[in-house]
Amino acid sequence: MDAATAVDILGECPQFVDILPTAEGQVRPLTKLEPKELQECWSSAVKVAGGKVPSGKIVKSIVDKIRERTKIPIPYSEGEACIIISKDNPDLRGKNGHWCIVTNVHEFSCQVCSLKLTQTYLLSRFNRFNV
Repeated sequence: MDAATAVDILGECPQFVDILPTAEGQVRPLTKLEPKELQECWSSAVKVAGGKVPSGKIVKSIVDKIRERTKIPIPYSEGEACIIISKDNPDLRGKNGHWCIVTNVHEFSCQVCSLKLTQTYLLSRFNRFNV
């Protein structure tokens, strides 16, 4: 889903007509959700922001909570090679594109080991390494 579609979905809900996103940073995290979850997330973000337009940081934190409680099958297995995707995670700065090996699979994350680190990350932080 793109950002324009997400805003259109929110615009269709009468409770959000006056409080719609005003910046891309508020919408970008919403694009990862299904329409019903998107509406739930925006409603929660507006409540946290005191009835005003929430910041992108508030929206992202609520999206992360929604995604954590949504059961996503773990597509990785122990011993699998992956590539780290740093995105906006400051802990991964400088590690984007580095390869790693999955050493442990958890409910919502995987522990990986690379040449210089062993850490646990959310699933969205790496891709399969295709040889």
